[in-house]
Amino acid sequence: MGIRTNGFVAPSQGNFNDLIDQIKAVDEALKVEIDANGKLKIIMTNGDDIIINDLSGTPSSVLGIQATGMDGTNVRKSYAEQYDTIVQQIDDLILNNDSSYKGTNLLNGQDLTVYFNEYRTSSLKIDSVVFDTLGLGIKDSTNEWKNNADIQKSLSQVDGAISMIEAQASEFGQNLSAIQNRQDFTENMTNILTTGADSLTLADMNEEAANMLSLKVRQELGTNALSLASQSQQSVLKLF
Repeated sequence: MGIRTNGFVAPSQGNFNDLIDQIKAVDEALKVEIDANGKLKIIMTNGDDIIINDLSGTPSSVLGIQATGMDGTNVRKSYAEQYDTIVQQIDDLILNNDSSYKGTNLLNGQDLTVYFNEYRTSSLKIDSVVFDTLGLGIKDSTNEWKNNADIQKSLSQVDGAISMIEAQASEFGQNLSAIQNRQDFTENMTNILTTGADSLTLADMNEEAANMLSLKVRQELGTNALSLASQSQQSVLKLF
């Protein structure tokens, strides 16, 4: 019995489990098991075809071996196509400026300068990055992921891209904290200056009315006091 991969399984003495182990040893992509009906089930997990024959190439049907095959969907190929679609979506998101905000795309090489006063003498420059698939080091799937090595290659690229994104997210977070601190400082200073100006220019009408009434009372009392003093002096002079 041979399998079109890397070699053949030679008949040997032993139980059925030994035969299964021998088949599995031919290729790591082979999955061999006994199904619920007691039949030997052989699956090539990378989507390759399986051909059973003898060393001279005689097919299994001539040898009296009965087998049924399933032409199902190649799972790895399907996953590879989904992966390639996501890779393309990354470029669409970055290069079409879908990731921009108010005309600036920090993920596509457009730097941003934030000014903290009206004279533009104080500012913070935020350096941009280019995070398309080329910048992230991500490429389309290789060989439809038929081999584990092809999948591992894509996984390594994704791991590298994740590390780059995490590092850049940390840097953007630090810039955001700096901007928020300056914004909080500016708002607090504005509130202090506004409160001070109001204290100097705005008056409490009730307090000012009371002050005015008090001033009028003092004026009237002063006037009456002067009038009484003048009358007293005149009364004294009349005695002479």
